[in-house]
Amino acid sequence: MEYYENLRRSSPESYALFYDDHADVLFNEYSIWLPRFAVDFDDLVNLLLNQPELAASLSQDTSSLDQLPQEYRPFVSQALGQAEARRRLLQLLQTTAAADPQAGSLPQPRQQEAVYIYEDGNPYKEIGLKTHFERLGRFNFITRLQSYRYLSRHKASQDRIQYLSPDCLAGIFSNKEKSIYYYIFLSEDNQLKAENAVRLLNLTLYGNSGGA
Repeated sequence: MEYYENLRRSSPESYALFYDDHADVLFNEYSIWLPRFAVDFDDLVNLLLNQPELAASLSQDTSSLDQLPQEYRPFVSQALGQAEARRRLLQLLQTTAAADPQAGSLPQPRQQEAVYIYEDGNPYKEIGLKTHFERLGRFNFITRLQSYRYLSRHKASQDRIQYLSPDCLAGIFSNKEKSIYYYIFLSEDNQLKAENAVRLLNLTLYGNSGGA
C-alpha cells in the first residue's frame, strides 16, 4: 500500500497502469479501494473545507476547472462527464458550500494526528480495514477510529456510517468474509455537526447522504 501511494503521488502515468492492472483485484479480493486519480472525493472534501469560497464558486459554475489546483482537474473533469459522479459532485459542493453557516458546519480540525485502534492491536487482522481507517483518517475532524465487534449473524447489505452521539459515529465495514462494526470519534461534542459529518462521510465514501 505504501508503494501504490508513493506511485500515485510521484508518477501519475505509472500509477494509471498500476490501477488498470490491479484495482479490481485488490477491491474484489481484499476490499482495498484504490482511487483512479491522484486525488478523489475525500481529497476534494478537504480542499473545499479549507477553501469554502472555492466550493461556493464551483457550485455556481462547475465547469470552471481553472479555479482548481492542477492535480484536481482530471478527476473533476471525469466526474462531470459521468451522470452518477456528477450528481455526487454537485451534492458534495452543495454540502460544503451551504448558505447557512451553521447548517453546513462540521467539527473543528483535530489538534493531533488521528489514532487507529484495532482488535488485538493488529491492523492487518481484518483484510482492508487498515486502508479503510486511513482513508477516513484523512478527514481532519476525526480524532480516533476503533474497531468494536463483528456482525454476528450475517454480513451487512451495505456499508454505511450512522450517528451515535454528539461526539461519536458508528460505521460498518465489510470485506469478503465478514462485516465489522467500528466507532468514529469526532473533535467536538456537537449533535448538529456530528449529523452533518454523517451526511458528508456517507456521500463521500458511498455516494449517498444516508441518514443521521
